[in-house]
Amino acid sequence: MLGASQRRLVSTVERLPVTCRRSGGGAVLLGPWLVNVAVRLPTGHPLAALDVRSAACWLGDVHLAAFERLGIEAARAEEPGLELVRWACFGGVTRGELVVGGRKLTGIAQERRRAGVVLVAGTLVTPPDWGLLCEAMGSPGDATLLAASTISCAELAPVPPPAGAFAAALATQLGAEQHVSRGARHDFFTKLSFSHAVVYDDAPTVHRPFS
Repeated sequence: MLGASQRRLVSTVERLPVTCRRSGGGAVLLGPWLVNVAVRLPTGHPLAALDVRSAACWLGDVHLAAFERLGIEAARAEEPGLELVRWACFGGVTRGELVVGGRKLTGIAQERRRAGVVLVAGTLVTPPDWGLLCEAMGSPGDATLLAASTISCAELAPVPPPAGAFAAALATQLGAEQHVSRGARHDFFTKLSFSHAVVYDDAPTVHRPFS
């Protein structure tokens, strides 16, 4: 999956099916090694009024709480890190994203439109095939850099959690956040996936792209 600014690269990707998301960021290799979440914040929701950095930090904190449920210790990046592989989502670190020892665990992106905000995150539950992604993008030499600068839940937890276990922990934490939101007469909607991207065009009404 390519980021919004990478649409021009669709025709250059080899060996893999390609889709583009509406949020920013770089290329991601989708599969059961990645848990994706999308949170839609309608206009008027307090979280939709947050700036880019604060919104990313909020979603990062939600993930930190989910990690704690599984005995995983991570930290939220307070400053951008080195962009080792510019075309890849996991090739660099921005504020609010989650890291362990400087290695990226969770990436965060955003889609902002007049109708509201969509916050998107992807977490590595197991190591992906970086070689496959890099070959498809025409940069096979970047695989070593991506492997060295990232980390997965399977490498951190006392008992490596399956993707479904982390998705469940994340859903529980988002449910707690939604309960607080409802108490303030606001609401938001979430979409979780651990095998495919969130495809807004084909999803139910609450997950369609903003117009």
